[in-house]
Amino acid sequence: MKHPDLPLVDVGGKSTTLLPAELCTILPDQHFRGKPLEEHVAFMTKYSSNPPNVNASVIESRGLRQLGFADGTPALSAFGIGIGRNMATVPGRVLVPPEPRYLKNVNGSDFKADKGSWNMRNVRFTRGASLENWVVFVIHDGNLDEFKGPADPEFLSILRGFMTICSTSGMTVKAPPKYAEVVLPPKNRTEDPVRSTAINKIRVAMDNVLRQKPDIIMVILSSSDRHVYSGLKHLCDVTLDVRKWTLRRFEKIVLMFLT
Repeated sequence: MKHPDLPLVDVGGKSTTLLPAELCTILPDQHFRGKPLEEHVAFMTKYSSNPPNVNASVIESRGLRQLGFADGTPALSAFGIGIGRNMATVPGRVLVPPEPRYLKNVNGSDFKADKGSWNMRNVRFTRGASLENWVVFVIHDGNLDEFKGPADPEFLSILRGFMTICSTSGMTVKAPPKYAEVVLPPKNRTEDPVRSTAINKIRVAMDNVLRQKPDIIMVILSSSDRHVYSGLKHLCDVTLDVRKWTLRRFEKIVLMFLT
């Protein structure tokens, strides 16, 4: 940490040891205890979703060396310990995926899971739900490409696309949605790094929306702020007592099913 009054760096433990910053060198691969930036979190999220074969290759190559488990390590050899270079092989088998049945597949082909994903596009439900009392809740967060209101052409285009998909899937859209919005306060990482003020404002606005007892709330986020996204999930799951709900990202869109 830097000294508050002098351009020096405190490198001591229990005692204070001040050194000029230009004489200090940070060794590589040191643990960072501060709060990572959003781009760092995005990189870690992307890296953690690598396929298993990529992760196994990294562990067998760089991972063993970075952990000090490479062949010929003096500390391990002194105790007669050796680390294998290859990961353990576990026998397994591929299970036959279930075949859910729907009223009709629009494209005429059989419905099958694709790599563990069940895409509901072009599928009609056996008994489609009725969508009558629903709300579109727009969260403004100071971005330039935000919707300008319920008459914004891009907003109407997304809304029509959603309603079309619902109708194609066998749902009955009886009425257009009601519109609600909230404008979040500016970001301040120094005083409010986790956007607690913004989350509280969302809570107040969401209380007003829930008084209408909607069947579904479509929440449109104007940014990928992870604090706002996770705060919204916590609000619905803990504070607002939404009994059963699902969140799913579609570009800017989050869906909350309240039934």
